[in-house]
Formats: sequence, structure tokens, C-alpha cells
Amino acid sequence: MAFFWSSQLDKGLEACRLGDYQRALRLLRPVAEKGHALAQTSLGTMFRKGLGTTIDYDQAFYWFSKASERDDLIAIHNLARMYEFGEGVPQDYEQAFKRYRELAEKGMAAAQCDYARMHHVGLGVPQDFAKALYWYQQAAAQGEPVAQYNSGLLHEHGLGTSRNLSEAARLYRLAAERGYPNAQHNAGVLYAHGLGVDQNFAEAAKWFQLAAKQGVAQAWVNLGVLYKQGKGVPQNYAKAVELFKLAAEANESIAECHLGTMYELGLGVEQSRSDAISWYLRAAAHGDPQAKEKLATLTDAAGGAN
Repeated sequence: MAFFWSSQLDKGLEACRLGDYQRALRLLRPVAEKGHALAQTSLGTMFRKGLGTTIDYDQAFYWFSKASERDDLIAIHNLARMYEFGEGVPQDYEQAFKRYRELAEKGMAAAQCDYARMHHVGLGVPQDFAKALYWYQQAAAQGEPVAQYNSGLLHEHGLGTSRNLSEAARLYRLAAERGYPNAQHNAGVLYAHGLGVDQNFAEAAKWFQLAAKQGVAQAWVNLGVLYKQGKGVPQNYAKAVELFKLAAEANESIAECHLGTMYELGLGVEQSRSDAISWYLRAAAHGDPQAKEKLATLTDAAGGAN
């Protein structure tokens, strides 16, 4: 009989791997009911994420709780997340914090990152950048890209430690190489400005392009600037306009201001004072100070012409 349940578990996990979650649910439920923690955690994950079924936080919490009674670390981590975000239970940072700490001390990288984040932001505990950095570093040493990125942020801004741009650049690069989009963008910024690294526009463009492919709006802006200026990439005003428009659709005010300039000067688009004003107005409405100055200049010029 034990062999049967083991075979059933293997088949259910294989169905999960293949994305056949409805079959996985049918196979894993009886194994979970027999008390197998891995099956219980798998069911909890499917109910929490709506895989092969509708999202059901009550069922997810039930199965994670069952698995956590058997000390399943992934189940405990999911329970912590559910408490933190109030999924099927009242939001309770204390319950989340307690579980993250338990798992962090046992060496789970994802929990170390979550535990650090609670200190970083001040969720349920006083904000403490030094503690946040310590736990980010523990997770970063295990290759956790979010922890590498956040450690980089703290080093870049001197929070919880002295400011160290070269260390920030190293950490961003580690996370960027693992595909973390915000780290790719920040690595690009440091290379573009020569902060903590030798200035290298081609390297900046490379990281901005990777971040842009993952939808980082600021990367669209910065890559557009490089195309506008011809730094690290061939100068291409039309490409710059295309990138600025992508960022403007995400309400990046600096991109709107750049578009105002492109229309004002006729770079990559037909010159149009009215379109320039339209983009400057939009950027100004989003609080861009340079756009407000540009509008004042255009208005004064129009007044002088009259």
C-alpha cells in the first residue's frame, strides 16, 4: 500500500511539472488526505495560485496548515505569506514575522529575504536597515536575486551601512545576471554615470535593453536617452521616440518631457509646437519640473512673437 501512495504522489508531482494541474489535483488529494506533507503543500499551492482550480484561500490555508504540522518548510513559508497579505485570514504581520524568522534562522533563502524586507520596510516591527541588510546578505549569499538587489540598494544609498557604490554595483550585477529586471536597470544606471564602476555606455545600454525587455519603464526612458545621444548605441531619434512613448504610456513624466523636446526640435518626428506643448503639459501635470520650465519658455517665446 505504501508503494501505491508513493507511486500516486510521483504521478501527481509529474502532472504538476507538466502543467496538468487538474489531473494533479485528482492524484494528490487522496495522498494528502493520507497525511503526506509534500502532497498537502502541493495542493495548498494549487489552491493559493488557482492552478487547475479556482483560487480558494481557505483550502490553501487548510492544506498548508496540515503540512506545517509535519514541519514542511515550504508550507510554513506559504502560511507566512498568507498572513502577511491577508489571504483567507486577517492580515497579521506578527504571525508572518514569526514564521519568516523561524525559517530564516533555518537557512531558507526566500524566507530570509522576506524577513529582511519586513525590517527594511518596517512591517510589524520598527524599521531597521542594519538588520534588513544582514538578512538580505544571508539570502544573497545563497544566490537569491531579490536579496542581492535589495542589498545593492542599501549599499547604494548608505542605509544600514556606509555608502559603497562599488559593492552596490557588484550586487546589482549578480542579480542582473540572474535576470532580475530592476537590478538590470540599476546596473545600467551605474554604468551610464560611472558610479562604482568605470563609465561604459555600451554596458549601460546592454543592461537597459535587458530590463526594457522585461517591461521596466525607467529602462525604456534611459535607453531612449542613449539612442537620442548616440551613446553606447548608434544615434537613432526614431527609436528614442518609440521608447519614450512606451514609458509615457506607463506615466513616466520624464519620458513625457523628453517627447516634448523631440516634438519641439523635430527629432525623430515631424516638428510640432502643439504636440510639444501637449507632452510638456502632461509631464508638468505629473510633477516634472523641467517640463514646467519648458512650458514657460515656449509661452514666453509665443508672447514675444506677438
